[in-house]
Amino acid sequence: MKKIHLYLSVSLLLFAASCSESEVEKLLAEESDLITISSIIPSDIDETKKDQLMSEKKIDEVRHMFDKFSWESFIAINWPVNENGEPMEHLKDDGLPTWYNWKEAFEVFRDKGKKPEKWNSNRTTPNWILDHDNAPGNTKKSVRLLFNTNKAINVADEDMQAFAGPLFDQNGNLLRYEVLMNEEEFDYILKNKLYNINGQIDFSQSDSDKADFPAGVYEEITKVGAVEIKISWKVLVKGKDDFSRYLNVPSFVLSEDKKSWDKVTAGMVGFHINHKTSSASQWVWSTFEHVDNLATNSLETFEYEGNQIPIKPSFYDPDCETCPTNVWLQSDSSKFIARDGTYKKYHRSYYIPEDKIIKGSDKDYYIGQAHRMIPIPERLQELNRDIQEQLKLQESPLQYYELVGTQWPKNQQKTPADPTYAAFPNSVENKPGGDPDPIYLTNMTMETYFQNGNQGAYNFMENGSQPTDNNEKMIFGTESCMGCHSSAGIANHRPATMKAAREGSFYGGQLSADFVWLLNTQAHWKDNDTLTTTIKPQK
Repeated sequence: MKKIHLYLSVSLLLFAASCSESEVEKLLAEESDLITISSIIPSDIDETKKDQLMSEKKIDEVRHMFDKFSWESFIAINWPVNENGEPMEHLKDDGLPTWYNWKEAFEVFRDKGKKPEKWNSNRTTPNWILDHDNAPGNTKKSVRLLFNTNKAINVADEDMQAFAGPLFDQNGNLLRYEVLMNEEEFDYILKNKLYNINGQIDFSQSDSDKADFPAGVYEEITKVGAVEIKISWKVLVKGKDDFSRYLNVPSFVLSEDKKSWDKVTAGMVGFHINHKTSSASQWVWSTFEHVDNLATNSLETFEYEGNQIPIKPSFYDPDCETCPTNVWLQSDSSKFIARDGTYKKYHRSYYIPEDKIIKGSDKDYYIGQAHRMIPIPERLQELNRDIQEQLKLQESPLQYYELVGTQWPKNQQKTPADPTYAAFPNSVENKPGGDPDPIYLTNMTMETYFQNGNQGAYNFMENGSQPTDNNEKMIFGTESCMGCHSSAGIANHRPATMKAAREGSFYGGQLSADFVWLLNTQAHWKDNDTLTTTIKPQK
């Protein structure tokens, strides 16, 4: 497998070109800040080195370690492979990304709780996908089936993003999402029959009442650990988007009215990696975005049919500075209505220009305006620039992506804080346990509507509810990958009533799903389950 050690100082590379071989060797020996560009997914960081740096209070150096780990993971997971799934020689080679051979969520959590097909099986398209006009059928994995407009829920009739609402790009097209897992995560789910609700209940009532996915072990390439990825895709439009700047794939997308499939080219705009490692029992959370998502050089252009087309941001219009940011608005929302240019006030009134209204089949939508509340740290921006320069030399479209941040536990032995105001601020800062760093991390294509800034602290506590007295505390906040996923639970008993079944109150508490929301949001009851006959509906 090809490995290329890249020294991240561009100036060093340029200077080295004019040096003798011995001088270059000396320079490289002194340059310690390197990453490995490789098809091998790293399994963990050097925990001994991390602990030493933490004891010396060099936390920025530890952050740097995790950021490099994130970049190495991103590159390896997107490394091209041939038809047999074997890594190709060069990053620029024309092959499918490694993750194409991973299991998609709908392949694991099948309708009626069916057992998933074996790891290397062909994709079998669910009937609810086939029951639409222009259905793609059992297509090869080289063609993506993008039906989710919600990164958290994996069913065709949902149209929300991360427990909030969908996101449009500035061309007026909905983003689509998909979730995939590597073989180690899949094997654990299969072995323990966690792919359906019945299996989760049986598992929870055994000696193991909480899921515990395998963790990666440093420098053991056969023990990568459980890895899950979430990808956000935008529909690329000829004459408006520069296709060469995206990792792009042929795709079928479910239409806005969910009645038919359309064949498009989709470009990757967000990439989120959840990786359980020995140094991070709360998992390592790495999130990437396309560099054109929120801002571009307004003077930079690309050529299309002999014309120079300006490169514009995908989710922000710099010519609409007064447009509301980070809000999901539609025509029948309790917050806003905008139909045929008439604005009415329900709870709150928003100014929406006419050209920012999308006419849907049954509703009108605000196209939206995304704004990042927490900027990418300067130290990370510099690392991004250095790696992007190296990826440019590799002629890879990955050069147009940037690491937004890496969240990791400073002390994985720490248990979750008491979720009350009595434990504040620890109840917010250490909600998931592990003492996460940073406290907040979001991807603008996946958690757009969590960019609220100052708000009640209860929003960030486990099962938090707004205080009825005068003790509410206002803090700044967006959202935490680790904090959100810590709330995921697995089914642990049969519900006693139909009301409980509908509400999902038969799921275990915090940490019981080991940070994997798929177990909670995707699993179905087994076919012919007696639930509806053994539980009498409440009157």
